Amino acid sequence: MNTIKLICSDIDGTLLNSQKQINDEDKKWIQKAWYEKHIPFALVSGRFRNGVTGLQKELGLNSPLSCFNGAYVEFEGAVLKDEPMDYTLISSLLKQLSPFHNIPVIFSLDKWYMQEDGYWAEVQRTMCPSEGIFGPFDDFFTKNAQDKPYKFVLKNKDTAVINKTFAWLKEQNNPSIDCFLSAPNLLEVVNKGTHKGSTIHTFAQYFHIDKENIMAFGDYNNDVEMIHKAGYGIAMGNAVKEVKDVAFDITDTNDNCGIAQAIKKYIFHM
Repeated sequence: MNTIKLICSDIDGTLLNSQKQINDEDKKWIQKAWYEKHIPFALVSGRFRNGVTGLQKELGLNSPLSCFNGAYVEFEGAVLKDEPMDYTLISSLLKQLSPFHNIPVIFSLDKWYMQEDGYWAEVQRTMCPSEGIFGPFDDFFTKNAQDKPYKFVLKNKDTAVINKTFAWLKEQNNPSIDCFLSAPNLLEVVNKGTHKGSTIHTFAQYFHIDKENIMAFGDYNNDVEMIHKAGYGIAMGNAVKEVKDVAFDITDTNDNCGIAQAIKKYIFHM
């Protein structure tokens, strides 16, 4: 079997348990792999950078970071990939999508923007340390274009509406974007070709390793490409069928320390 030289992990539903915390056992074995086997642990997420760096500190590791599903990648201060979206494209899409009445959130590298405060803003606050910026999007990205947008997310308590929005976007076959569900009520829209699988390629090049030497963990639709491309693509026990179907193996759930169990099995051979 190939030697594992890098671990990549999704965050929500994978590294974090149902209480949005890192299990102590997972943290222990992630750190053991880092310190005893010198295997970096990369955080690969749809989140923006400010929603990931706190977990990096909690792990106590200088983890490589992949944000916005691979649109921005950095390690040790070096930017390995930086592909923001064109705001004029976002603005046009949001106008087309307005009949669905979803709640849009736009993300720059370390900030999040909404048109008004409310339920989904409260949800966002639980996921990151920074406060949102509220008001017309054009004020931030046209009149004051200091921040580059990397993606936007549509949110709705009604998952049927999100699914209809997703289906409509797919039917348009827009050559400039990709879209996918990252949770039952979250639809993400990014630049064409942006997916977590591209992060496998970026890290493989940077660390001078083959993708067969990479272990990756994930649980939801936006993890499929990453799990498929990694040599050791591990689906969490709580993962959706689409992830399990392409996985090398299936571990336990995020609540039962599935990451720790896979690290023990494939890296420490326990």
